[in-house]
Amino acid sequence: MEIKRVKVAVIGGGASGLACAITCGERFGKGSTVIIERQVRVGKKLLATGNGRCNITNRNASPEHYHGDDKIIKSVLERFSPNDCERFFGKMGILFRDEDDGRVYPYSNQASTVLDGMRMYCAKLGIDEICDFEIKQIKKNNVFFSVISENITVQAENIVFATGSKASPSLGANDSGYRLSQNFGISATSLKPALCPVVTKEKYKSLKGVRAKGIVTLFDGSKKVIWQ
Repeated sequence: MEIKRVKVAVIGGGASGLACAITCGERFGKGSTVIIERQVRVGKKLLATGNGRCNITNRNASPEHYHGDDKIIKSVLERFSPNDCERFFGKMGILFRDEDDGRVYPYSNQASTVLDGMRMYCAKLGIDEICDFEIKQIKKNNVFFSVISENITVQAENIVFATGSKASPSLGANDSGYRLSQNFGISATSLKPALCPVVTKEKYKSLKGVRAKGIVTLFDGSKKVIWQ
């Protein structure tokens, strides 16, 4: 069996996994980091974002535009603002275009530009992509983690779970990340949909995929919960 030894093994080759690997590669140097991906290629979900255009960020991102824990949202945006996001992708040679309401897309209007830029930058940093890697087991001793598949074992001083969610099973998503992380005492919160259809009495097929501005109010029984 082939054995590969590295500083960091990032499990999951989606947008977050690629970004994490780039950060680790910059910090620890060439040959320090690998990306382990269960599917035959990295970035399948990334290619589908923004209807294939990849909505990079929004200039107007601020805590008041989110619903949730204000402290966490504020902390995240302070540590990685829309400008930081633009600088992160800009060093990969990716150019941007601004659209209405602060939306930012790659200048090419193609998500593949973002994925190609990230992969080429990974190659420049000496980050290996190991795809079609079905993890059978992860072991830990006092020195390193062993991430084991049928043919390859990756031994890493550190591992990062960037396996994503169960969303979009048609793109290969499943719950393997939850199951793997549970072995290390990492529990998942209850799962809730973030983007989902609105069911109406009437059916309007012609509205599918159409973006429209409007006012939406959410009721819990007769109680108004959210409106904007």
